[in-house]
Amino acid sequence: EACSRRMQPRPLRRRPFSFSLRIIVRRNSRLRPCVEMPFAFVVVPVPALRSGRPRPAATPTARPRPRVIGSMRALAAAALSTLAAGQSAAVGAFSDSARDGSVARVAAALGGERGWEYSRAMEMEVPSLAVQLAPTLACLPRNDHGNLNAAAVRYALHRFFVRERGWHVVGLDPRGQAWNASWPQIRALGSLPEVVRNHWEGGVRPDGLAPEELPALAATVEYLVHAEAVERLQGIYGLLNLSVSEQVAEGQALKAVAMNLGSYILGKSFQGVPPSAALLLYDQMPKVYPNWPQVLEFIQQTASALRQDSNTHASGKSDSPAGMLPSADVSGTIGFPAASSVTRTLSDRFGPWQNFECKAIKTKLVEMEEEGGTGRVKLSDFHAGALNGNWQFGESTAYLRQLGALDEENPANVRVIIPNYVTSLSNCVVDSPFYSVCCINECEELMLRVERRIARPEASAAEVAAVVAQISSATVPANRTLSALQWQRLNSIASKNGGLVPIYGRLFAQWMHHAFPRECPFPHLSGITRPELVDLWSAEGQMQVADHMELVQNSLRVSRRKGAPVEAPRWSHEEELGGLGEVRRPLGWAFLHVNVTLTAVVLLLFVATKTSFLAVRRRRGGREKVAATLEV
Repeated sequence: EACSRRMQPRPLRRRPFSFSLRIIVRRNSRLRPCVEMPFAFVVVPVPALRSGRPRPAATPTARPRPRVIGSMRALAAAALSTLAAGQSAAVGAFSDSARDGSVARVAAALGGERGWEYSRAMEMEVPSLAVQLAPTLACLPRNDHGNLNAAAVRYALHRFFVRERGWHVVGLDPRGQAWNASWPQIRALGSLPEVVRNHWEGGVRPDGLAPEELPALAATVEYLVHAEAVERLQGIYGLLNLSVSEQVAEGQALKAVAMNLGSYILGKSFQGVPPSAALLLYDQMPKVYPNWPQVLEFIQQTASALRQDSNTHASGKSDSPAGMLPSADVSGTIGFPAASSVTRTLSDRFGPWQNFECKAIKTKLVEMEEEGGTGRVKLSDFHAGALNGNWQFGESTAYLRQLGALDEENPANVRVIIPNYVTSLSNCVVDSPFYSVCCINECEELMLRVERRIARPEASAAEVAAVVAQISSATVPANRTLSALQWQRLNSIASKNGGLVPIYGRLFAQWMHHAFPRECPFPHLSGITRPELVDLWSAEGQMQVADHMELVQNSLRVSRRKGAPVEAPRWSHEEELGGLGEVRRPLGWAFLHVNVTLTAVVLLLFVATKTSFLAVRRRRGGREKVAATLEV
């Protein structure tokens, strides 16, 4: 409404089917809430802006458009044959044995150049993904067949993509639910046939997914993500009247790459939009996203790094690996495959790159943190910061509660949990049909160090404590001494699980939150929260941004009296494994239950026997009294 009052449309200039173009942006707390832009009267096909299948842009002359992206149906058939085959290559010999196994079947199903492209991508990506996934796989429980169930597959893939890419993949992000809850399908696999989707949703396979196959599945998801990004880039090439079959100026190609990335930040596809409208949106990116100049510089650096890597391999007389950028010729032109390489690389690297903004948000919150190092900021200080210029901290109380970023254990002292807020969906900056780019969870790196040292699903409390005590974070030093309370809670977790601590369980995640309160989020019980992106929350008629009255009221709230003791973060004793394993009781626990049961039975028998004896005795006494009376 504020934007509407400030931006009045200009009169039409006798151009039918035209209207004024307005931008009102509040997709997340990292984009400015309102953007004023000059009005241009253009013909904008509104359905194309909202449709998941954008209309192709009209071009003055028909240009040949080669089939850059493989058919989704062909890819679906390839994935189906791979899943049905159930074969996986050893990680160490992937480049040799996989060509004769699953990857060869996928390549044959794709056929021709597309099959070669998929095979080359798998050959380059799977070995590195296997190394990155190995610590997590070693610490996940297996089923009776030695494989991973559906919950374990989702758990491992979600943690990997969040840690390495900053991706919250739709269908992998739990969104406040348990890992074994009924979830929607992985949207990146949505183009696959129904039988494959049901195969995944039904538990991957009846006997589970072999751990060696998980890296190939992660690489396939990345391949589909890259294919969607390159397909959108191809549409922008047509929008800018650039040829995908000929060399174009490097500046124009990188501008198309930047427009492609900008469309993800805006959450709107440029495909089907007239060039004048698309360029108008592109020109306003610095106003929408304050760090857009740094993004353009990052794109240039990425292209330069890919070109340097390509030149290095060329000088060594070896083939350039997939994803490297060929050198521009003397005229400074590059082809569409080179621009596609930059786009694929940006998809992987943009999440870690943009995390500097998340660190800045965390720094501001730590400066406002209440005393005691609890990893919490009073809601009054949080909203006071929004009034004092930190417009990022303007979320409403209801939205913060839905995100799981509030600690309301004491209603008189409501606090914002720093890691829960930083890693929340409110701070996602890229919106793709398949994933969202959000702040990287710092706790994932800490958990990875624990998994590398322990290398099994469960460990003793002493071993876990020794490993965690040696780990440092951005705010916690290494080689520290754990408190007596931390030892007590860790032993309590072990006592509930047969003397061992399941490092994939909720209680250990909560223990890590207390050990690293500024890095590890507090794990709420499943179903307590229901995080949503800003767009979805606003579409439901909810207020994501607090109004001025709410900000003022909360900022003036007195949380506690001066000099009162600091409230420690809460601790709940409920364990949740989310279908990843089962809580195992110790052997002594079973003996205790048996002894208690036997004792209760013996006591009942004793009481029943004594009661019967007294009843018989009373009856006998009564008979003797009657006989004596008769004798008298």
